[in-house]
Amino acid sequence: MSNYIIRRLKNDEQQMILPLLGVCFPDYWEQIAVKSGKMPFEEISFAAFDGNKAIAHCGIIPYEIKCGNNIFKMAGIASVATLPEYRKQGLAAKLCRTAAQWAENNNFTSLPLYTAFPKVYEVNNWQVLSVQPALKIVSGKKTAAISWCKGGELSDAEKNNIIRLYESSPGFNGKVIRQNSGTLHSWDRIFNEPDFRFAAVPKMYAIKVDNTVIELNFDNSNTSLADRKRLFYQLGAENIHLPETPIFQELFSGVEFEISNIDIAHGEKVMIRDIATDFHKQNRIFFPIADKF
Repeated sequence: MSNYIIRRLKNDEQQMILPLLGVCFPDYWEQIAVKSGKMPFEEISFAAFDGNKAIAHCGIIPYEIKCGNNIFKMAGIASVATLPEYRKQGLAAKLCRTAAQWAENNNFTSLPLYTAFPKVYEVNNWQVLSVQPALKIVSGKKTAAISWCKGGELSDAEKNNIIRLYESSPGFNGKVIRQNSGTLHSWDRIFNEPDFRFAAVPKMYAIKVDNTVIELNFDNSNTSLADRKRLFYQLGAENIHLPETPIFQELFSGVEFEISNIDIAHGEKVMIRDIATDFHKQNRIFFPIADKF
């Protein structure tokens, strides 16, 4: 490797790496680089420089999850990119190691990521994690009486009710603590995600993408099991990707499923590198698609 400088960027320096990300991920980052000129959410950036030119980048998206009665800090690896003319020099691997060391020094529990190229990360001790697939419903009523809309079409009251139901819903290993704004794991991002569709009624809400329900919560204290089943059937759901909580097991009792052929992760696999020893071996974590980064 040539004598490149690798360092963490200050917040006011992050616009320096937008052209790099725009070249490597034009479908998403090019628009941000051209239109806004700033990072759209909180990301801790590590970059390699050739002189004053940013040539490679690795980001950490910090967020928190619930696991049992505890809260754990996660350091999501994202925006890993190297300019084409600087590839095959080990820059991405070096930056990932730098980011992992920073996360360890700052008491994070694990470094998850999503990728279609696992071998890039396996050399740095990330491991592919087997996760729960989407399921296709092959029996049960599907009446499709509830309409779906984009997040921007929800009223403020409907948004507030969705937030309330999410925050009061039973926890599961991997439930993300969402902020109101400013981060990728925020309600602002959820409501503005163009691929998400929402079904909102007073005692329930659901989110779907790719014809799959990826989030579903009820006002369990005021809704009987029979009413929950009725509301669920009115979604007309074909596929689901939900945690295996007792409430959902009760809701889906008597419903027959098979593995869905829909790839809601779009070819990407979940990989993890634990800082806390064997965290994912000791805890089966559900990765919600609504909070995918």
